[in-house]
Amino acid sequence: MLTPDEARRFTPQAFDPRRNALRSQLVGQDAQTIAQHTGIRRPYSIRLLVVETDSPDSANPYAGEKMAPMLSMFTAVNEEVGLAICRTLLGNAGGGHTAIIHSRNRRLVERFGEVMPASRILVNSPGSQGCCGMTTGLECSLTLGCGTFGGNSTTDNVSYRHLLNIKRIAHPLVTRQMEMEMAGELAR
Repeated sequence: MLTPDEARRFTPQAFDPRRNALRSQLVGQDAQTIAQHTGIRRPYSIRLLVVETDSPDSANPYAGEKMAPMLSMFTAVNEEVGLAICRTLLGNAGGGHTAIIHSRNRRLVERFGEVMPASRILVNSPGSQGCCGMTTGLECSLTLGCGTFGGNSTTDNVSYRHLLNIKRIAHPLVTRQMEMEMAGELAR
């Protein structure tokens, strides 16, 4: 967890202000490498960087995807503010993809699921493993549809079945009565 002073020094070294995103040479790097590059030191090995931030606005580089072992910590005074922060973060770049809640409060989990514009709502599961099915039972996939929330045609975890060209011959649905009437007509 970075102190406020460390966060102030870390931000300009870690983020490219022109793109408002993590500097390309840090994407995919481990936390220890990122910490060394930005002057963060600890007497132990650093496995995760956590930065406290307050604004979920897209102008805040901590409100976007980082593609590195770095978490942004937002503090909410109540459920309403927490839900609003989550919706704003999803709107920045993740509409339709995945929303995650860690809670044992069933009512809050249900409410979160109802109000989040996401195709996958993960409960008490890590994101990268949960959204692709490893910890949740969702279809195992690394290609995830975002549905109409994100401008896609499907909300599924896309698998080989979505790439098959399947032709179907479809007949009208008929009741037994209609079958008997049709059989009688044919016999005449």
